[in-house]
Amino acid sequence: MDEDDMAFLKSINDLEDSTHSITELQFESIVTYFDAMCHVSMAKKFQSISNYSIQYDDSVYCEVCKDIYSETDNDMIFCDSCNICVHQSCYGVPKIPSGEWYCSPCKADCFTPVCLLCMQGEGAFKASKHGEWIHVFCALWIPEAGFGNVDKMEPITKIKKIPPSRWSLVCSFCQERVGACIQCSKKDCFVSFHPTCAYQNRCHMMTIYGTPEDTELVKNFTYCLKHSPEQSHESASAIQTIVLHPNRKTSDNPLYDNQCKIIKESAERIL
Repeated sequence: MDEDDMAFLKSINDLEDSTHSITELQFESIVTYFDAMCHVSMAKKFQSISNYSIQYDDSVYCEVCKDIYSETDNDMIFCDSCNICVHQSCYGVPKIPSGEWYCSPCKADCFTPVCLLCMQGEGAFKASKHGEWIHVFCALWIPEAGFGNVDKMEPITKIKKIPPSRWSLVCSFCQERVGACIQCSKKDCFVSFHPTCAYQNRCHMMTIYGTPEDTELVKNFTYCLKHSPEQSHESASAIQTIVLHPNRKTSDNPLYDNQCKIIKESAERIL
């Protein structure tokens, strides 16, 4: 648990109608339980998608966020050379060109790029400021990496800030000590994997936008197969997006208080 989690837990325990305090271990168990229930609910919703007039091809998805849906003013576009698919915002294309469009490697006549962070080919690449090719997906999931211009999603920066410990980890899936790995977000679990390997093997990957103290904060969580809900193993896309506290910066918002009460009431039921 980090400082944001501790602050949220303190707010729960400070509720006037609290009958007992929730421990850190209990809080973590509750959040994991909610996460699993959320996947069950989402799976049921997606099962009925064929009843809607709009049909989606789940074999076509953005190579960055892995989502199969497009949005208003954020269409999916395809490279006219290698045919990769990306959202405009995910790849940094503010305006769709009227003619042909090429991804960065194809524009540079590099048709077989390999990612510096996972040593895999295929996918949506951008160049680092030193010229190495890196998956945009990997750059988003390696905590230390960043982007020089977030609107254009390039160049990929801060590669030298990735600690040696990441480069020395062995991926639990490909069994290779190459590139840089992340580790399971479960407390006291140290299973390591490349972000791409984690996605390909359907580990539970989750992005949370906003915290009580910082609505602009983005936090990524990745769980090994042992600590992933079973629904993640069966999903075409295991990445879950959660938006918290979209219109608030302090904990005096009713939405925040309501979330505290929900956590508290659930703790009394399931623990």
